Amino acid sequence: MLKITNLKQTYFYGTTAIKGLDLEVADGEKIAILTKSGGGKTSLLKCIAGLFPADEGSSIVLDGKDITKEKIKNRDVRLIYDDGGLIRKRSVKYNLEYPLKIRKIPKNERREIVDNICREYDLLPFCKEIAYRLFEPQIVTLALARASLRESKLTLIDDIFSLLKGEERRLLFNQLLPKMRSISGITIFATDSLEEAFSFADRVVVFNAGYHLQTGTPFELLTNPNCLFVDNYVNPYKSTLCVGVVDGYVTIDDVKIKLPEDYDSDEAIITYYVKESVTGDDFVPSIKRYVGNGLYCYQNEAGDSLISNDIKSDTKVSIDKSSIRVYHRINEKLLTTSIVE
Repeated sequence: MLKITNLKQTYFYGTTAIKGLDLEVADGEKIAILTKSGGGKTSLLKCIAGLFPADEGSSIVLDGKDITKEKIKNRDVRLIYDDGGLIRKRSVKYNLEYPLKIRKIPKNERREIVDNICREYDLLPFCKEIAYRLFEPQIVTLALARASLRESKLTLIDDIFSLLKGEERRLLFNQLLPKMRSISGITIFATDSLEEAFSFADRVVVFNAGYHLQTGTPFELLTNPNCLFVDNYVNPYKSTLCVGVVDGYVTIDDVKIKLPEDYDSDEAIITYYVKESVTGDDFVPSIKRYVGNGLYCYQNEAGDSLISNDIKSDTKVSIDKSSIRVYHRINEKLLTTSIVE
């Protein structure tokens, strides 16, 4: 079990990278750290691994042992870097064999292990290739293969698929996902991809600018985001609208929503989906983009988005009341509201 309490990490020049994290991870659990670039995911992983020192008052306990100030070699943690962390001027085979050599595994046994891992990860055609000559998919695969050479209580994977883009990234992730899920012990995977986080993790930890915003299963985050940032991140095709407050209510189309009695702003932020309807408003798309699985996102000039494989010229839409969430205009926290029927 991994228990992180009040984890803070400040760089030597004064910038705080992690601004207080409390997290408990069960044995064998798969966790994704989801945040945009610069959100603190790499700093978090390096702090857990011991590469960055945690601030005073922080606590990292792994299987009952406090490793907050423990030396790196005594933590039983392995970290897969976002750039692969390879020995660039050595061969694929050397990169795989070198960690085994350090641990004084006999030469014949080392070679057998390396041959087996090359077969498992489809690296045999590249085993004599110099690392800096590899393409990005082979670099990612090699980094993951090398990490699988030994077991550890905790494995940290730092956004290794960021080396790739678009369909190439999606294909390689889907190819390596079963191997990532089969890693023994606790695995924490940092990524900025919603699809990768939701596909890999039992629970997802959402970060922004070093702040821990919310932890939950993919379903919990989709249906019960606790702030606007989380909602916009996990529901990227949701519409967002800032509306005025009148006598404690906000109204969007014909939907009237009651706010908390102590609400203290003259505006509120509403997010919602639209759905096809028989009696709704005409939907005239101005933008169309492919989102995967044969579906497209159609967006009109008002900013409303409709996900569909195709729409007709006479398509009408209305607001999906079950998708409505209302947030405070200032702190962007979720409000407890009720729809007036």
